Amino acid sequence: MFQKIGIAIVILFLILFQVSFFPYFFVQAVPDLPLIFVIFLSSRENFNVTWKRVLLVGFFMDVFSFWPIGTHLLTYSLIAFSIGALAKRFLVEHKGWGFLITLSLVVAGTIANNLFLGLWSQLLSFLDREEGQILALPFNSMAVFYRVFFNTVTFIISYSLMVKIEKIFGYHKGSRLAIK
Repeated sequence: MFQKIGIAIVILFLILFQVSFFPYFFVQAVPDLPLIFVIFLSSRENFNVTWKRVLLVGFFMDVFSFWPIGTHLLTYSLIAFSIGALAKRFLVEHKGWGFLITLSLVVAGTIANNLFLGLWSQLLSFLDREEGQILALPFNSMAVFYRVFFNTVTFIISYSLMVKIEKIFGYHKGSRLAIK
């Protein structure tokens, strides 16, 4: 019970920090803390274990960022499932290369998230001009570059903190982050 409440508090803190604090300091692109957390969780455990947390992150992100409910939920679920499938196939334990592998997953997940949200906003703008105009993302190469850069830097800074949170809440049973 302590573990579930603790993880929910961490998720809410990350989302509130992203939507209320980061926009004042990052002009080009805001680091996506919930996405980084989802990628970290998915690289450590398989999707069968993390799906509830991923759905919680996606739902709260949709609510607090004013996107239609299900947008981030679907995006984060697809990214977590993909990372879980890759991790099951190629990653065994977390030694040596684990940080670099997770960092590359953050880069790939950020690009996939931007691609999906960009396509989704284009679809909404096609279907409903008003809502699509509000949600339109700047989907050009520099915006994606800035988001990848800020997510990478944020992941590098927060990696040790996420490992400590993982140890405190004890949700990580076995480590599997190194190439076979």
